[in-house]
Amino acid sequence: MLRRGKHHNVIVTAIAREMIAYIWAISREIVLTPVEPKLRLSRVPA
Repeated sequence: MLRRGKHHNVIVTAIAREMIAYIWAISREIVLTPVEPKLRLSRVPA
């Protein structure tokens, strides 16, 4: 893209946009199961 005359900031923004779209697509596929808050806290060492 640099060879075609695109500004560095435009390239960085395009890459960031693609990465965010990829992360968003993954987050749409993941199914989170509800966890009881007391059980979740019991897994954390004091």
